[in-house]
Amino acid sequence: MIRYIFFVLILLAIFFLIFSISTYLIDAYKDRYVMRIYNNEVLALAGCKTIYEASVAYRTLNGQYPVNLITLGSAEPPYISEDLVKGGSHGYKYSYEATPSGFFVTASPLKFGKTGRFYFQINELKRLKVCDKEGHCMTENQYLVSLDKYLVSLDK
Repeated sequence: MIRYIFFVLILLAIFFLIFSISTYLIDAYKDRYVMRIYNNEVLALAGCKTIYEASVAYRTLNGQYPVNLITLGSAEPPYISEDLVKGGSHGYKYSYEATPSGFFVTASPLKFGKTGRFYFQINELKRLKVCDKEGHCMTENQYLVSLDKYLVSLDK
């Protein structure tokens, strides 16, 4: 009887050890997955700002905004990297639309919810919007505050 109780206790200990390790690994994977999404989003935000800065610099030298991303990438030296010229980088796709008064840049997740959760938009007036799939938008500062709150919660 004592051997049986001892055997059951050892089995329970092994079960709880395996359960604890698997829970830890699942949480670590989720955190890594979420951090990759946040990394993609921050890089998309930076990509929009880079295209904005390049477009303004192009206008300063040429008197007009560029027609498309290829124009910015084919200049010598190029204003933006090849990734941005091709329209994609770190889980996001970039589109550039020339307008009568300037331009409009959008960074969209390649797979919404998997590579990013937000669309990033900027125009020639440097008005940056961060919008979710339903069209609810916030400012860059509101986005960064929400990101900061999430990162602080990971430390707890």
